[in-house]
Amino acid sequence: MFRNDDLAKAMNKKAPAYHVYEYKDMLRVFSETVQELVIEGEVVNIRGLGTFYPHQTKERNVYDILTGAVKRVESSFILKFKTAELLARKIRKIVLAERKQKKEQQGETSSD
Repeated sequence: MFRNDDLAKAMNKKAPAYHVYEYKDMLRVFSETVQELVIEGEVVNIRGLGTFYPHQTKERNVYDILTGAVKRVESSFILKFKTAELLARKIRKIVLAERKQKKEQQGETSSD
């Protein structure tokens, strides 16, 4: 799992124009800005990455394992993220190609 520090280091490695601490600041500001905008009810669409949007959950009954009682949970707002279709297709294509290559390599080694 990549955390903010790891992502900042990876960004610095890919584009060393900024220092790691600057990428960390960018990620922090990005995260805070998205949070604030979604709290205000805005939908944040980042082309090629995806869309952050507020989602209202419904009221529901939940079972409390500790007490054995059924409790009512009121509706609330949560942050959701929908991956951009273009990104999903790219990742799917790469994963399928890697699986195919791995399968071919396994077939070659088992027939030797």
